[in-house]
Amino acid sequence: MSGIFDDYVESHPEDVLPPDAISYLLGKIINFSFAKFAQQLSRDRQEQWQSLKSALESWKARLPASYAPFSHSGLHGNPFPSLWMLQPCHIAAQQYLAIAEMLLILNNPRLERESLSQHMSELVQDQALRICGMAWTTADEAAWVNSFGPMAFCELAQT
Repeated sequence: MSGIFDDYVESHPEDVLPPDAISYLLGKIINFSFAKFAQQLSRDRQEQWQSLKSALESWKARLPASYAPFSHSGLHGNPFPSLWMLQPCHIAAQQYLAIAEMLLILNNPRLERESLSQHMSELVQDQALRICGMAWTTADEAAWVNSFGPMAFCELAQT
């Protein structure tokens, strides 16, 4: 996980806009989640998972208020939670955040996939519903595409 780009991004986070930073962080989480021997329990893997979780929490703490939904007002016919956002980049950032959180839950090296608690499965499902809700309450096609993966994650969490 090192390289010129990694070093720059990690040492100059103020230069990276929130959607760029979450895209980068989500990429690192995806790589972690699907790495060869991802199921192997090791101290290094646990430390890497904790580092990614901490980075995600740090990103959330620095997120400007404008990235939060401005309304939760229901939309007729919407089977998902309604989450109204100001800009497509706000939607993408929030969707990527939810996907990253889902992947970290599903790939916690301290837990085996079979031992996901009911609570953790519900957290994954709640995140997927949020992503779909954001997609449903916007005309942004990219947000629609972003909702496909979380539906698969929900199925994965249920098996």
